[in-house]
Amino acid sequence: MFPVVLVCLAYVSMALPDGVLGILWPSMSADFHQPLGALGLLLPFGVAAAVLSSTMTGRILARIHIGQLLSFLRNGRR
Repeated sequence: MFPVVLVCLAYVSMALPDGVLGILWPSMSADFHQPLGALGLLLPFGVAAAVLSSTMTGRILARIHIGQLLSFLRNGRR
């Protein structure tokens, strides 16, 4: 049961920031005194981070088991 809960939490933590940014941008832009066009400057950084994490996933999974990756445990616990 624990691995299923862990996987669900990992999925939500990956999907949540993408959906929240669109909802929160009006209040964020007011707080930071930025126009709506500033969101266009922010989105490419999010895309670059997603591409980087996607390309690194294979290398990370080759070294660490998926359970350890999801629970942030080190391989071997030194």
